[in-house]
Amino acid sequence: MRVKLKSNYVLIDEHSSTSHGQPVLVNETTGEVFRPMDIFEPSASWGTLLARAAVKKMARLMACTQEERQFIETFTKANI
Repeated sequence: MRVKLKSNYVLIDEHSSTSHGQPVLVNETTGEVFRPMDIFEPSASWGTLLARAAVKKMARLMACTQEERQFIETFTKANI
């Protein structure tokens, strides 16, 4: 599955960095890959966040289907 989030970020489970169906967050511009517990700065105005917190914040700004919401939760509730 693939869920387009804020600007250049996508949550995807069809990437070489995924493990056991666990989605990863990918910056499509830079190719950087983030797991839920990785720390990064998605935008200057948001500051530094855990990837799962950033995904939660991005998801709040968009309309999602139930399936997309469940996929997002797979990432945001993971502790890896």
